[in-house]
Amino acid sequence: GQAAPLSLLAQALRAECEIRGDESLLGRQEKLTRRVARWVPAGDRKRVTEFLGEIIQVPFPDDDNPPLRAARRDSELMNELLRQAFVDFIGAETSRSALLLVLEDLHWGDSHTVRFIDAALRAHGDKPLLVLALARPEVHDRFPKLWATRDAHVIHMKELSRKAAEQLVWQVLGRATSPALVERLIDLADGQAFYLEELIRAAALRPSVALPATVVAMVEARLMGLSADERRLLRAASVFGEVFWQSAVAEVAGGATAELLTKLVECEVIVRRPVSQLPGEREYAFRHALLREGAYAMLTDADLVLGHRLAAEWLELHDARNPLVIAEHFERGERPLLAAGFYNEAAAQAHHTGDGDAAIAYSQRGLSCGATGAVRDHLLWVLADALSYRSELDQAQPFIKELLEKARPGSGAYMIAAKYTMTIALFKGDFGELSRVVNSALAVDPAPEAFRCDGAEATARLLAELVGHRRPGEPGGELGGGRVLPGRHEVGHRLGQVGAQRA
Repeated sequence: GQAAPLSLLAQALRAECEIRGDESLLGRQEKLTRRVARWVPAGDRKRVTEFLGEIIQVPFPDDDNPPLRAARRDSELMNELLRQAFVDFIGAETSRSALLLVLEDLHWGDSHTVRFIDAALRAHGDKPLLVLALARPEVHDRFPKLWATRDAHVIHMKELSRKAAEQLVWQVLGRATSPALVERLIDLADGQAFYLEELIRAAALRPSVALPATVVAMVEARLMGLSADERRLLRAASVFGEVFWQSAVAEVAGGATAELLTKLVECEVIVRRPVSQLPGEREYAFRHALLREGAYAMLTDADLVLGHRLAAEWLELHDARNPLVIAEHFERGERPLLAAGFYNEAAAQAHHTGDGDAAIAYSQRGLSCGATGAVRDHLLWVLADALSYRSELDQAQPFIKELLEKARPGSGAYMIAAKYTMTIALFKGDFGELSRVVNSALAVDPAPEAFRCDGAEATARLLAELVGHRRPGEPGGELGGGRVLPGRHEVGHRLGQVGAQRA
C-alpha cells in the first residue's frame, strides 16, 4: 500500500531525532525539543518543535497555545503551519552544514511529503541541500514532473551491458565456463541484473536442468526448490509486502520461524535489515520484489483472506501509527466494518495535515466498506469538509445532506453540515432552505466536541452574518418562505453560550 500523508517525512524526522515508538510521550518530546534546539533560532524553537511534533505524532499540549489550538481545528491552517515548520527546520540545518535527505521507495511515498520537500527546495535553493530519491519508474506516474522546477537531475538505471554481464558470469562461475553457456545466460537475462543472478545460480547448482526461459519461470523454479516449510513461511511473509517482521510471520504462519528465516537469508531469498521500523522486532525484506510477488501468487484465496486478517490484527497491536495499512489488510481480509474504522482514522490523519486529496480518497474507501453509525458520520464530515473547501459543492452536497439528516443535532458533524448547507442555499438563492436550516441550527445546543473543530464557531459566525439579511423588496427580517430570522440579540445570546462553553 501507499504511505499515509507525511509518513515518509515522519520516518526521516523520527530517525534523525532517534525517536522510537516504545518510548514515553515525555521522552519523545524531550528528544524532539533537543534536536530542534540544536540550530533553530530561539524565537522559533517552540513553534517549530510543536508543529514537527504534529508530523511525527509527538503531540504537545495546546492549553496555552492559541496557534496550535487553532490549527488543530482548521486543516488548511495546520497544513500551512506544518509546512512552514519543516521549511524553517531545514533552513536552520542547512545554514550550519550540508544536508542530505534520502527517500527510499518514493514510488510508494505520499504526495504531502513531496510537496513539503518541494517547499524546502524552493525556500532554500541557495543552501547546501541535496534530496536523493530512489524509486521505480512508476514514480513518474504517481508524481508527474517530480521537482522538475527545482533543478532535478534524473538518473535512469540502465540494463547491464554485455561486457558487465560477462564479467559477472565469469566472476561467479569461473573463467573455465564454456563460451556457449556464457552467451546463453547473457541472452536470456537481456540486461536484467536480478534475472542474470538467478540464472547464474541455477547454472551453478543445477547444471543438468534446463534454464527457465522467463523471469516468472525463474522465480517459480527458485521458490519450488525450497522446502515446504520455507515456502509456507515466504507465503506468510508476502502478505505483509516486501518488508516483514519475525513475530509477524510467526503469527500468520503459526509456527517457529527463526531457523527458517536464517536459512532463507543464507539462500539469498530474503535479507535481514540492520534497523527495524518497529522497536524490538527483527525486520526482513525480500531480496527482490519479484520473489515477493511469486510467493504471494502461491497463496490460495482462503489463505489470502486469513493471512490479511491476521496481518491486520498483528499490525493493530504493533504499528498503530499507520491506520491506512491496517485498513487495507482488514478489507482484503473480508472484515469491511473494521476496515472502515481504520480508513476513518486514515482520513482523519489526512484531514488533520491538510491533505485534501488523501482525506477524500480514504473517506470514500471507508464509506464503500459500509461504515455505519459514528464512523460513517465522521467519514461524511471529512468528505464534505474537504470537498467544500475546494469549492466542489455539487459533489459535496449529497454527503452534506445525509450528514445533516443523520448526525446527532449539535454535534461537530451536524454543525459543519449546517454551515455548508447554509452556504449552498445562499449561493443558490434558496432562501426557504436557508431559513429552515438557520432556525434548526439555532434550536440545538452545540455539543462539547463541536468546539474542538471549526464547525460550531463558523456556523455561529455565519448565523450572525445572516441575521437581518433579507431578500430584495421584502420587509423586516423575512428571508423568503414566510419565515423570519431570529433577531441579533438571539444570535448574540447563542454566541455567548459558545464562548461560555469554550471557556
